[in-house]
Amino acid sequence: ELRARCDCILVGIGTAIADDPELTVRIAGMEQRSPVRIVLDRQFELPLTSKLVRTAREVPVIVAAIPPSALPDISPSRGEIGKRLAARSNFDSTSHSSTFKVGQGSAPSISPLEGEMPGRAEGGNRESKRQLLTEAGVQILEAPTLENLLRILAESGMSELLVEGGAFAAKSFLEAELVDRIMLFESPVVIGEGGIETPLNRADITGDYALVSETAYGRDRCFDYERPI
Repeated sequence: ELRARCDCILVGIGTAIADDPELTVRIAGMEQRSPVRIVLDRQFELPLTSKLVRTAREVPVIVAAIPPSALPDISPSRGEIGKRLAARSNFDSTSHSSTFKVGQGSAPSISPLEGEMPGRAEGGNRESKRQLLTEAGVQILEAPTLENLLRILAESGMSELLVEGGAFAAKSFLEAELVDRIMLFESPVVIGEGGIETPLNRADITGDYALVSETAYGRDRCFDYERPI
C-alpha cells in the first residue's frame, strides 16, 4: 500500500542484486499503481536477467548513476556489509528495517555527469552495459548529486520518492539530509551473523523529526517520524 501511494521507489544496486526484487504493487486491483522503479547503480551492474530489467517495458525502470564522491563511504555490497558485521562480537537483540520518504530539497541547476567508471557486470565495459540496459527498456539518468536526482524527478512530475531498501541507499539519503519521513520497523527477532545492519535506530533519530504514530503488526512495531517541510 505504501508503494502504491508513492510516485517512485528506490533501492541500491546491492539490494537489487542480492534480492532480485520486483518493487511493484501486487495487491489485487492495484497493480497499475506500481511506482517508477529506480536503482542507484553508478557502474551499470544491474543484471539483464533481473526481474527489474525483464519487466522494464511494463513498469518503468531508471538506473541512476551518481558519482562516488556524492555518496557516503559505505560499501553497496551485501557481502561486504555482512563481513563487517561478522567481525563484531555483539549483535542487536532486535532487528530494524527502515523505509524513507524523501523530498526534493534544494539543488543547483542540473549538470549531468559524463565520466568514465569501470563496469564489471555482464556485457563488458560500462558503456557497453549501459547500451544493453537501454536496449532492454531501462532509462539511464546520470546526475552529479542526489539533490540533482531529486530535482530531475520533481521536474518529471514525481513528488514522492520511497527509499525502500539497502543500508547504502538509506545512509546516502540520510547523510544528504534529504529524508522527510522515516518509517522504522522493529522486530523482536534476533538477527546475527550475516544480517544487514540498520543505518539507524530510534536512538539515532534527531530532534528534527517528530514521532507522529506508532503501529503494531503482530509482534512488530512501526514508528513513523516526520520532519516539518
